[in-house]
Amino acid sequence: MSPQSRLPYRGEPADIWSSGIILIFMLVGTSHKDRNYQLWLFGRYSNHPWKNIQNAIFDLLRQMLIYDPEQRATIKDIKNHQWMSKSYEEDERIKEVFVEFSNSNSPS
Repeated sequence: MSPQSRLPYRGEPADIWSSGIILIFMLVGTSHKDRNYQLWLFGRYSNHPWKNIQNAIFDLLRQMLIYDPEQRATIKDIKNHQWMSKSYEEDERIKEVFVEFSNSNSPS
């Protein structure tokens, strides 16, 4: 839930926040409630705690997850961000996370 969810709905900032949360889960296979993530988000780590993920995506996530919706990244900011505008070779860790996620959510 975005920080401004109790205020009148203003689509883009809330959707950007939600997209950032989803992106974290896709990249690291853990919830935004994970302790390492919380420490990173609130500035208690100078570097991100997930070694296999590129710094550029964490820069984008920081912009997407700014508490103040007026300061949060816009869709235009995201489209122009270096992580979105580069082409990357397939990241093996991302592939592993998707496999782990798929396996953990398959019926037993």
